[in-house]
Amino acid sequence: MGVLHDKTLCVWRMKGGYKSSNRNKQILLLSTVDAWTKFKLHTVRLENDVMRLRLDTLIASIPDSQTVFGLEIRYHRSCWRKYVSDHKPLSDESTQHLQRVDLREAQALFFHHIRQVIFKTMKFGPAKSPAGL
Repeated sequence: MGVLHDKTLCVWRMKGGYKSSNRNKQILLLSTVDAWTKFKLHTVRLENDVMRLRLDTLIASIPDSQTVFGLEIRYHRSCWRKYVSDHKPLSDESTQHLQRVDLREAQALFFHHIRQVIFKTMKFGPAKSPAGL
């Protein structure tokens, strides 16, 4: 499989950044918990089996968000848009490659869906204490 991660290269293309005014070619650092969460969920959509296995192995080797920031995962803005931001909901036609989804990916998709359903349908307000306490 080769190198899982090189903190000087884009995690997807395994290429470095360029000294350019073009923002899409500059290499950025994954630095927020929200970005880490989105990054973990994106692999289920990858159709390139080699890239998917490499990134799944990398993600599985990271125990928590504090560790991920120490690993300094970097990416090109254009790669983030291509692999994470620009995805549309999964359709039957686009899910043929999902027959090889691993347990971590399935759990991530399931819990992401549950959180969306709960927070979209439930209204949370202040907790009320029972009368008489």
